[in-house]
Amino acid sequence: MKRIKIAIIAMAAVLIAALGIYFAATLYNNNKIRKAEEEAEKLVMFSFNADETDSLEINGEFGDYRIIYNNGWVLEDSDEFELNTSAVAAMIVTMSDLKAEKILESDEASEKFGFDDPIRITISSEGNEHTLLVGNNTATHEYIYMMKENDSNVYLVPRTTGMVFLMDKFSLMSTYIADFTSSEVNAFCLWSGDEKDENIIFRMSAKDDGSWQMTAPYEDDSVYNTDIDTFINDVIRDQVSYFVDENLQESDYSKYGFDNPVNVFEISSDDKQVKVVFGNDTENGSSMYALIANTGQVAVVEKENISLLRYSTFDMINPEIYSESISNVTSVEVTMPENKASLEIEASNKKYKCNNTEIDSADEKAVSAFTDFYNSFNDAYLSSTEKNAEPDGKAVVTIEYTLINNIVSIIEYVPVSQNAEDGYYAIKNDKYTGYTVSKDVIENIISSYEKLEGYLK
Repeated sequence: MKRIKIAIIAMAAVLIAALGIYFAATLYNNNKIRKAEEEAEKLVMFSFNADETDSLEINGEFGDYRIIYNNGWVLEDSDEFELNTSAVAAMIVTMSDLKAEKILESDEASEKFGFDDPIRITISSEGNEHTLLVGNNTATHEYIYMMKENDSNVYLVPRTTGMVFLMDKFSLMSTYIADFTSSEVNAFCLWSGDEKDENIIFRMSAKDDGSWQMTAPYEDDSVYNTDIDTFINDVIRDQVSYFVDENLQESDYSKYGFDNPVNVFEISSDDKQVKVVFGNDTENGSSMYALIANTGQVAVVEKENISLLRYSTFDMINPEIYSESISNVTSVEVTMPENKASLEIEASNKKYKCNNTEIDSADEKAVSAFTDFYNSFNDAYLSSTEKNAEPDGKAVVTIEYTLINNIVSIIEYVPVSQNAEDGYYAIKNDKYTGYTVSKDVIENIISSYEKLEGYLK
């Protein structure tokens, strides 16, 4: 019995010791966790609701700017430049949850770490102001020295996080060449060279019903609205690579080639107009200088990234000189150098005649030859621009359409010169279109008719 009591006492002692060790270890771990949490908390520079930010002030040797939210981020009381709203958003989001990696304690903060003239960023959120001071990079460029207002600590923030705060005036400028939404654009024009009428590649304007029309180099409502929408969406995404100058005066245009531009582009809405002048290539040849004429800002753009410079007149219009569905046509007179074809068409009944000879509807090859001939002139495409020409010769080929509503349209092709290789002026209803077609169009019309002749008995 005595031995049992001794054993129980020994076991109790062991249990008490074990519990002591457990509680001691738990207390140690809890203290360790709490200390780690306290250390981590010290590294938190800012924590606020980014979505509730209503203003941002940036001060530095490059200037003082106040940015407010008014249906989007805008410069307050200034139209000095278009604002880079993406950069503003990045600063706000990053600063709202900003943590350092290390803390330094130093009495030399201003001199040694760049706080004698720091970038000062103040964000207002939910009625509270949060001010960040941005100093120099560390020697290894691994960190950026930062401070909080009314805090003597110097924080080391990883450069990958803090580089959004390395701000200058150019960083605040919008990198978009045309900072518009697609729905607000109502006109645009592109020149090859300077702003002379003879250099216009296309001038487009929106009509009251929302459709588009070409107003130069000649007037045409026959445009593809979807293609124009694509162009606008491309243009409003075009961006500059970086800025190199500002407030450029016209007397200094030659420095960048803006006195003799490669292209000029202008785009507008009801509220604003932006003009961009493209000048000389940079030294690497793959980029060029661009002037935002409204503000005098000079930027470098990568040529392959500027989509608007890849568009031509024919991307803006229907490139067919005239095209009409055969179901809307009752007759066509085609006059060629040595032949004349009179077509009679009842598309709904699949009845076709050429020179009073009916095409056998059961003969697939004959029907195909007829439709091929019709398509040869109906699907003729413009090939080049000759805006200043004044056609005065005799038409080589004339096509006269009569529609089911009795409207008559006449297309004529007049030689550019005695050399067929130079093509033919395209004339529509006695008005020169400003464009030519290639000799292939004429040759295709003539050869297609010659094939059809074999079925005319």
